[in-house]
Amino acid sequence: MQGSRVETRKGDFDDISIVDMALDKLLSPTASGFASVQWSRYLNRILIGSGINVVLVQILNPPYGQGPDVAEIDAEIRSSCERINEEMGSPGYEPIVLVNRPISLGERVAYYVVSEAAIVTPVCDGMNLMPYEYVVRRQGDDHRNYDSPKTSMLVVSEFIGCSPTLSGAIRVNPWDVKATAEAMNTAISASDDRKQLGHIKHYRYITTHDIANWSRSFVRDLQTSCIAHNHNNWRSLGLAITFRVAIFNSNFQKLTAEVVENAYRRNTVFVISGRSKENLGRWFGLCEKLAIAAEHGYFISFVTVKSIKQRRAS
Repeated sequence: MQGSRVETRKGDFDDISIVDMALDKLLSPTASGFASVQWSRYLNRILIGSGINVVLVQILNPPYGQGPDVAEIDAEIRSSCERINEEMGSPGYEPIVLVNRPISLGERVAYYVVSEAAIVTPVCDGMNLMPYEYVVRRQGDDHRNYDSPKTSMLVVSEFIGCSPTLSGAIRVNPWDVKATAEAMNTAISASDDRKQLGHIKHYRYITTHDIANWSRSFVRDLQTSCIAHNHNNWRSLGLAITFRVAIFNSNFQKLTAEVVENAYRRNTVFVISGRSKENLGRWFGLCEKLAIAAEHGYFISFVTVKSIKQRRAS
């Protein structure tokens, strides 16, 4: 069944002379808009006039919730993809294939198998396992032969938890559209030797750092932390469901209000939050020497004396 899905995915693009498929699984619709912009920049800078046809298969995760904001972003993504396909496509060729629907595991694996590169560029994420899944599927059923001529390329955001473990991947800041476009070009145009070397390195890491390895390292860390157990200070933090117990070194000293206040007067404080710019502006808009980064840095504003006077006047 899986083999037939792979052949179907390959057949979808048989009319393209050179096929390099980049797979993009992003954290949220907000981040997804960057992929189409980055891909557009990549096409403009690298491929126009080169005769090379590449396809970005952009797979969007279903949103965690519904609302006017989600619908607006969804419409913006569709509009961007349609515009790029209209401006840079040709009869029988679309630079972007947008998969904005739930797909089965088998269909997702089929995309992994035929994709020359995986682009994972969320602006904020935890331990994203998609790069690992992609590398394993590119290895295929030949799990024992590390030196088989398999290839894979990864472009990953520096803001995902698995980024430090993928030493052969190309790390990018997804807010930097130009750098991400260049990374896409590097991944797709890389030599077979580089693709094979990176694939072998990642596949070895994935297969040797399994759940048993994690369990052993967790137990070792737990034993190490218990050595000086009686010499640490314990403090309770939070209330109700936010209550937790924190362990501090015996030399730890809590900052006093005076120290924090003096540091605040000499420096500009940044508040980085996933909240909307309207909420952060309403809460902190009257605080001097404060910079606000809303929606994980998508909107940045510096609070000035002038802006405070304008807000108070309104």
